[in-house]
Amino acid sequence: MPGRLVDLGRHGVQLPDSLIVDTSLVVAGLNFANRLPTLPSTPRATRFFDLLRNQGSLGLLTSVVAQELFHVAIRELFRAEVANHHAALAEAFPTRRRFDWLDLFKVMPGLLDTFSPELERLRHVLALTGLKMLQPHDLAPLPSGHRFERELLRMVSHYRLDTNDAAILLDAQRAGVMSIATLDADLRRAQLDFDVYTWL
Repeated sequence: MPGRLVDLGRHGVQLPDSLIVDTSLVVAGLNFANRLPTLPSTPRATRFFDLLRNQGSLGLLTSVVAQELFHVAIRELFRAEVANHHAALAEAFPTRRRFDWLDLFKVMPGLLDTFSPELERLRHVLALTGLKMLQPHDLAPLPSGHRFERELLRMVSHYRLDTNDAAILLDAQRAGVMSIATLDADLRRAQLDFDVYTWL
């Protein structure tokens, strides 16, 4: 059965009981530890999370969304520390004058240990916001004889999406959840089979 586009900007929109929430919405709505500049999409994301909470709907996060979200958090934590470790970076990269978070990550990966409490706090904030991580046991197995890489590439081709977005849809399908909320215009192409909740 074909899906549809649902305009989250429309008054009185009703969310389904559960839906996948894309990384774009989570990053814009939570603004991890106030480390990101306010994004133009933050007011929309904030209204979405209010709607999710007020309607008692369950927002589900796939493993790819979790990976992308924690990557953003780690990136911002390292970015905030670059200025504090300029001497170590200059020693490691003597021909460079400017450094970014990835340089610091390569030189001082042990900083991750000091970031663990903030990453754990983010995990708890997700739960308080009405979001639940899909676990492997929540996903149906692939049809007999089907391999993951084959199914992933089928999704890439069918929806004309990159691999991360296709993997999000594949996990959604395996969880039996055919609705997704997103700020990502590319994911509108999933309306071939999914109900896509976004802003039109």
